[in-house]
Parts: sequence; structure tokens; C-alpha cells
Amino acid sequence: MIDRFLIVTFLVATYSLSTGTLAQTVYKCGNNYSQAPCPGGSPVDTADARSSEQKNRADSANKQSAKTADAMEKSRLAQDSRNLAGNRAGATIIAAPAPMPDAAPEQPKVIGKKKKGKPEFFTAQEPGAKKPKKTKKNTTSKTAEK
Repeated sequence: MIDRFLIVTFLVATYSLSTGTLAQTVYKCGNNYSQAPCPGGSPVDTADARSSEQKNRADSANKQSAKTADAMEKSRLAQDSRNLAGNRAGATIIAAPAPMPDAAPEQPKVIGKKKKGKPEFFTAQEPGAKKPKKTKKNTTSKTAEK
């Protein structure tokens, strides 16, 4: 555990020391910003112009906003769980009303010719070919074989 603490401390210290060396000159080229100088471009001062007091106030305001946001999230989650529990406890199943025995169901009106029922099996045919005639099965021969 102590080894991890030392490693993390070392990495944080190294990072904080190296941030000053990463600063580069930024150039404004028209409406664009670039690290490379361009014709007609002017260097831009990117240093933080705030005083340490202003920075501390901004940091504390950010921390306060984060605390408020966390409190609001906890409150919302608690309200959601209360709502969910209330919905489960008060849930009732409402049955559909029974149909009226006196009322006859409405029959859809058929316009045009009635279509024949779909065949039980599909048979592929060539376009333009005549349809094969259906043959009736002989039911008497089946009963005779038994």
C-alpha cells in the first residue's frame, strides 16, 4: 500500500513540474489558432492573467457547484426509488370490461369478389403456363385398404 502511495506521489510531482515546460507559443492566423507561425499571424499570450485570489475563488465556486450537483443527484435518485416503490405497492391490475351479450359483433363489409382461401402448399409455376387441374382424392379406397 505504501509503495502505491509513493508511486502516485512521485507521478503527481513529476506531472506538476513538467506542466510549465509544455507551454508553447500560440499564433492567431485570421480566425484560427496554430502552434506554427503563419504569414500575417500574431503571437497570443496564453498565460493565466488571473491573480491567485481570483483563481482560488473560481476553484472554490467550482467545488461548491460540484457538491450541489452531487446533492441534487442523490436527491433525485432517492425520489426515483420512492416513486418506484410507491408504484409497486399501489399497482393494481384492471381487467378489461366484459363484452355486452346483447351486442352482435360487426361483420366487415365485403366489397367486390370474395377471394378463395390460400392453398395449403405453394407450388412454383412458369409464367404463362397453364395451371394443373386439381384431382379429387378417393376417400373410399382409403377406407377399403384398412
